[in-house]
Amino acid sequence: MLLGAYYLVSEKAFHMVTYERYPEIFTAACILVVIGASYISKLAFGTSSIGALASGIILAQSSFVGRIQSHLMPFKGLLLGLFFMSIGMGLGQNLDLEVLPRVLTFAVIIVLLKSVIASMCFYLTGRSVLQSFYGGTIISQAGEFGFIIVIAAKEMGTFTSTASEFALATIAVSLVIPPVILPLLSPRLRRRIG
Repeated sequence: MLLGAYYLVSEKAFHMVTYERYPEIFTAACILVVIGASYISKLAFGTSSIGALASGIILAQSSFVGRIQSHLMPFKGLLLGLFFMSIGMGLGQNLDLEVLPRVLTFAVIIVLLKSVIASMCFYLTGRSVLQSFYGGTIISQAGEFGFIIVIAAKEMGTFTSTASEFALATIAVSLVIPPVILPLLSPRLRRRIG
């Protein structure tokens, strides 16, 4: 309900801003939607991560989505860099090197399980075994959305600081494994897949 009301307000604000001839005002309105949703989420749920995610949904469902994408494109690399930098900075506080073998083990387990499940799904849709294996390997990492979930869980008090750092490190390592494996598999698989 809160998300729907916020959507209606932001949609009306975008309509008002589009009559202006300055693209900076439109960009500022997009950023204000994100800040506003994060603030409302912080007040309502105790975490701003859910609000940031909700603002992404609001902006993606807006009738101005094409214009929003073109105005925010120059900031894409900067915002992505800040996102991963904040994740990296959050890892160094309580994580010891003694935990690294467990992090690697859990990351490999995640990648293997997700690869097997995704490969089976690809195979059930009619792909060959090699195509299924290749597709499953491509999408086998934990995913960036896991960062948002873990950070929200930490902010809400569900995860301790140590547990959240362990989970963040595991997700980060799982993001690195497929890009390392795929170049080794790619030439052989691509020749066989055709």
